[in-house]
Amino acid sequence: MNNKLVKTLALGLTTVLCAGVLSSCGNSYDYNYTLSDYVKLGEYKGLTLSAEAVENSVQSTIDSLLSDNAETKDITDRAVAAGDKVNIDYAGTIDGEAFTGGTAAAQELTLGSSGYIDGFDDGIIGMSIGDNKTIEVTFPEDYSNADVAGKDA
Repeated sequence: MNNKLVKTLALGLTTVLCAGVLSSCGNSYDYNYTLSDYVKLGEYKGLTLSAEAVENSVQSTIDSLLSDNAETKDITDRAVAAGDKVNIDYAGTIDGEAFTGGTAAAQELTLGSSGYIDGFDDGIIGMSIGDNKTIEVTFPEDYSNADVAGKDA
């Protein structure tokens, strides 16, 4: 066969195949249902939204984005301050004796929001790397561990 004839036949066949494929891409199905039978809109008429609620929502989103994308930087040239994240070791005692759950190593906490006993974070503020310090705290009367509740540590 002649080379020109082969190319012409190939081009024609390709055109017919493409036309067939493209014609089958259209919507050839009939849908026999009403969309509102399956989709229900909520009640949105008469709703009110205060500027304060919007502002609080926006601020909450901003705070979340900042927190999620925060970068940490080791600071070694000053004492720790409220809001700093620190890594500490501690050994708690009551009446000079160690107690269960009172000792830990390499604990990371953010000063001012650590969730430790009141006064514990305040006792760390102002310390520098390598410092040792005795911090006196009192467990709350309603503390979950009855063995230490209400006691000075």
